[in-house]
Amino acid sequence: MKVAILGASGYIGKALSLLLNHQYQVYPIDRRSAIDLKDHDFDMIINCIGRTPDKKDFSFQEYKEANYDILKKVLPDFMNSKCKAFIQFSSISAVEEESSLTEVTEETPCTPTTDYGKTKRMGEEYLLAYPITTGKKIIILRPARIHGPGERGTIYKLFKFIVKGIPYPFGKFSNKRSFLSIDNLYFLIQSIIENHTRLETGIYNIADDEALSTADIIRCIERKTGRKKTILNIPKKVIFLIGSVGNILHLPINKTTIAKLTSTRIISNNKIKNSLGVKKLPFTAEEGLIKTITSFNTP
Repeated sequence: MKVAILGASGYIGKALSLLLNHQYQVYPIDRRSAIDLKDHDFDMIINCIGRTPDKKDFSFQEYKEANYDILKKVLPDFMNSKCKAFIQFSSISAVEEESSLTEVTEETPCTPTTDYGKTKRMGEEYLLAYPITTGKKIIILRPARIHGPGERGTIYKLFKFIVKGIPYPFGKFSNKRSFLSIDNLYFLIQSIIENHTRLETGIYNIADDEALSTADIIRCIERKTGRKKTILNIPKKVIFLIGSVGNILHLPINKTTIAKLTSTRIISNNKIKNSLGVKKLPFTAEEGLIKTITSFNTP
């Protein structure tokens, strides 16, 4: 099985290249390289190319080039090749970017509000509208926040907060959020590769089976580091004011950061599991979290 991974220099692309290489012939392709797929006999193409707002906020055009325009270059080549399936990494942000009062499913109306979320949704719409050649599949994955060794997202930022001894200011909030460990991601990608004929072209949410609260994450970090966190019960109005100021001054603590740490967004993974015939993912959300935290050079 020959698997091409586009965007292999990014976090997800790099991790999948290493993990899948144990079972398949993997061809990592950096997004800066010339991409020409029609002259190769790949069996699967996994597109991890995309810009996220993790490190900096890009312009609409920069997001659009990576999250939408690139598809116009690679999808026609896929359709004219012998490749069987095109697996696209979208984002749950194409649906809901901060919080949701109800469980997010594939049928939840899309209401992206940022350039990142809007361009991810544009990419989905382009793929869903494209005429599909007989015998080919387009599988669009909407992952929850992915974490694992080497990640530097929300969990890492919370970890650094705790080990520096900074009091946690969001004690007034109670939340649950879905995440996706890199090991469960690998299991799902491998299952899709092996059983792609069972999946219909379309969108699939991917997340761990259980959601985690920020308090759950803090407790795991405390167990791994031996540090106890001081939790402050600052009024919510004050927290939201701090977030607004952070947006204006471009501080690490801003409205988006606060939303990720305090709001609830639970993502259903029932569709992908039912399609693959999977009852339960191999790792619990807590097992994946502990592995990620351990990778942060804990004492």
